[in-house]
Amino acid sequence: MVAVGVRRYKITDGMAERIEADGGLTDLPQVTVTHRELVRDGIRYRLYTSAPQVFGEETIPALASITLVPPQRRCPLSPRPDTMGIWQVSAAGRALPDRTINGMRLARRTRLAWRCMLLRRPHSVGVVGGTRVRDLQQATPWQAEFYSTARYVRQDFVADAAMVRAGSPNAEYLNQRHAYEFHHHCGGVLIAPQWVLTAQHCIINADGAIDPDYVRRWQRIRLGTQDLVQGGATYAIAKVVLHPDFNERRFRNDIALLRIAADAETVPMDDPKRIAPLRISGVRADDPLPDDWVIMAVYGWGTMTAHGDDTAPHLDDKGHLLHEARELRMVRLDPVPRAVCARNRHYRGVVTDGVVCAGYGPGGRDSCQGDSGGPLVGMNGDDPEALVGIVSGGYGCALPNVPGIYTNVAHYLPWIRKVVGAGALAP
Repeated sequence: MVAVGVRRYKITDGMAERIEADGGLTDLPQVTVTHRELVRDGIRYRLYTSAPQVFGEETIPALASITLVPPQRRCPLSPRPDTMGIWQVSAAGRALPDRTINGMRLARRTRLAWRCMLLRRPHSVGVVGGTRVRDLQQATPWQAEFYSTARYVRQDFVADAAMVRAGSPNAEYLNQRHAYEFHHHCGGVLIAPQWVLTAQHCIINADGAIDPDYVRRWQRIRLGTQDLVQGGATYAIAKVVLHPDFNERRFRNDIALLRIAADAETVPMDDPKRIAPLRISGVRADDPLPDDWVIMAVYGWGTMTAHGDDTAPHLDDKGHLLHEARELRMVRLDPVPRAVCARNRHYRGVVTDGVVCAGYGPGGRDSCQGDSGGPLVGMNGDDPEALVGIVSGGYGCALPNVPGIYTNVAHYLPWIRKVVGAGALAP
């Protein structure tokens, strides 16, 4: 551990991770940060520092953090477009003596070994090319948001601003986000009075591991609003049910059920125009097969541009930068037959009866980051009719001739009925 004033850090895989801070939410202060590299015992470090800052009546202590610097040579490029090479560090060899750098004590060090790891690129799973749902005057009483109750404090913003200005790859860009963007995690859809359906890859802890206990403790469900800042009601997550055969890499069985419960923080809301389940396509005998819906639409609060860049669609009416949507958006998509989707070079071996493919041939329309777990809906003209899929993943966002991958909810009806009860689903 490294002690720096009232802040504590630990060094993990080349990153100085903040694990303790005091203070409250605040506007981002402007922080000037300098950094320099130094070598100790054959290990290259990058040291970030800033002078104490005074904001109003409060003094922010000096910031100091250390990261490990990977090899200067390029990690070999991946031969495949869906993978990437990154440097990974591990302990190797004998112990090294403790060191003090700029007042920070580094203990329990060992020699390091760097190796180039070939990893699968993260699957892009906000609505690109879409429209605000309120502009369409659509009711979406089944739309759910899955959000984190974590709170970011003044020191988090200061430290993040420091890393951003220093060009650190560990920057979290908190200083570029609005309050609602700090907490938005995934989408979901209400399918029964106390049950929300979402993607299993959303059931993760801060380290990215599937963790139902973490989700029950630190996350909640929001219903009854299309605006993430006002309105609606929030619910505790009382139970998480995972599909036992989930395989994220292959987009298989990417589905989970959340049983919600009112608690002391819940605002009562019994208006069926505000909160009501959406029926699942396949519950009725005359429902089309997943590939046979003529028009589909995906709903979400996610990223609004294809590559997450900070172009005009990311600016609000006051010119503030937005990465994700404050108001619910939707975009119409075309169903892509599974046989066609399976021939796409990005999806070989992953298209099964458990998925649905949907997209827009010319590109420019898609689900994207922040929409995971949200609904893909079969449309009856301009009206949402039934739940067809939930956002699972895909290669990129809104690329030409690259559809998105959605969990085929009808395929999982027996499993869903077993969990929630045969008569609980909307007819």
